[in-house]
Amino acid sequence: MVKRAVTILLLTNIGLVSAFAVPQLSQYIPISKSIIADCLRTYDKNIQEDDKIAVLELTNKVRDQYHDFDCALESYAILEQFKETRTNAKLGITEIFFYQDTSQKAWPYVIEMMKYEKDPTLLSNVYVAQGRIYLADENYARAEESFQTALKLDPDNEFAMIAYGVLKYKTGDISTAIEYFKQARADWQNIVIGLNSGLDML
Repeated sequence: MVKRAVTILLLTNIGLVSAFAVPQLSQYIPISKSIIADCLRTYDKNIQEDDKIAVLELTNKVRDQYHDFDCALESYAILEQFKETRTNAKLGITEIFFYQDTSQKAWPYVIEMMKYEKDPTLLSNVYVAQGRIYLADENYARAEESFQTALKLDPDNEFAMIAYGVLKYKTGDISTAIEYFKQARADWQNIVIGLNSGLDML
């Protein structure tokens, strides 16, 4: 695009292109775009334009509390463009796939994050996402590997503990499952009730 713009300028200078072509060059100039998806303003009119973490937190709330997945996806697509929110935005997208029971769609995001993410806390969450895909496919051996890796990377990852506990519960190791739920300071009794009722507790 830059090459074409330069060509138009050169042709204009030597009189081969009408001067009316010059205003079209504005399409090559980057325009700063808001980091806030318009739909988010429906949920918080006072959200700060320059606070990417606050925007991410609001997006997660829109996803989890209001289940407005279209709005959340629009916001995550913007947040993916920034290094400090890229992985959390991609994890947010994978979470929507889990909500929609389309966990296989999460694979490209998980694979991509594993290639670039170096932060152990974030990478731990990526392995949790990977394990959840395996868990949804009832590939329990691979799910266990993923959750164990997640806990090695971040031993304090409470969501990894809960996910591992759900895996243990599904494979019949109830006592170990409850221990992991307790380690995560989760309401383990409600988790067990939900699992007994056939609910997806992740």
